[in-house]
Amino acid sequence: MKFFIALSRLAFAAVLFSAFLAHAEVNELRVGVRSTLESKSMKKPTEQELQEAKAHQSVYIIAKVEEMKMPDKVTKLVKPVNEVALVNELRKALKAHGYQEAVVGGPAPEIVLLAYYGRGLLPNAYMGDAAQTAASGGNGGGGEGVDTYVPSWSQLMNQRTPGYEEKLQRANYEKLVVIIAAVKYPSKKGERPQRLWKTIMSVDDPDHRDLNNVLAEMLAAGAGYFGRPNDGPEAEVWKPLPEGHVIIGETKVLEDSKTPAKK
Repeated sequence: MKFFIALSRLAFAAVLFSAFLAHAEVNELRVGVRSTLESKSMKKPTEQELQEAKAHQSVYIIAKVEEMKMPDKVTKLVKPVNEVALVNELRKALKAHGYQEAVVGGPAPEIVLLAYYGRGLLPNAYMGDAAQTAASGGNGGGGEGVDTYVPSWSQLMNQRTPGYEEKLQRANYEKLVVIIAAVKYPSKKGERPQRLWKTIMSVDDPDHRDLNNVLAEMLAAGAGYFGRPNDGPEAEVWKPLPEGHVIIGETKVLEDSKTPAKK
C-alpha cells in the first residue's frame, strides 16, 4: 500500500512540475545547453583542471560563421540570420566570461572558434543508456528495419523523476540551434587541428521563432559552459524573453464597398 501511495505522490509531483514548466515558458525562454570536451580521457576533469585549461584557452579568433547545411531538408529558418549580429553577440558573451579577442600587437591567439547555426533535430540526450535494437520486417527478415529502444532499469527510474518524461518528449522535436566549437590555434605550419570543446545551444519552436531575436539569450546561456562539460543530459538555462514592440501606423478609414444593385 505504501508503495502505491509513493507512486501516486511521485505522479502528482510530476504533474505539478510540468505545469510549472509550462507557466515558466510563457514569460521565459528555455535554452538547452550541451557542452562536451574533446578529450581522449574518460575521467571527468576537476574544477582546478578546467580553470588551468581555460587559462591557456582564453585568447581567441573567430574563423567561421556558417549556416548548417542540410541538403535533404526543405524547411528553412523563419528569417535569414544576421551573421554580423551573431558575431557581435558572441563577442559580448565571451567577454562576460573572461575571454579576450586576439588583436594586432596583443597576445597571440590560443583558440580558434567556429560558429554554426540553423534548425534541425538533435540526438535525444534523455534516452540515456537505453539500448537500440533493430526489428526486421517480413518473415524472412527482408523488409525494412525498424529501430526500437529498450530502456535500461536506470533509464526507467530516471523517467519516473518529476519532469524527466516531459524533457524526453520535448527533445524529440526540431530545434533552433547554435553551435560554438573551439580548436587549438596551430603553433606551427602544417600542424593538425586539435578539437578542444563544443557547446550546443537550442530553443524550441523553429516554425514560429526568429533565431535573430534569441541569439543574445542563447549565447549568454551557453557561454558559461564554454570549455567545460555540463552535468546530466542537458543543462537548462531560463532567460527572459526579448521584449516585443508594437509600431502604430497612420490611421486610415476604409469606406465600405457598395453592393451592386440587383437587376
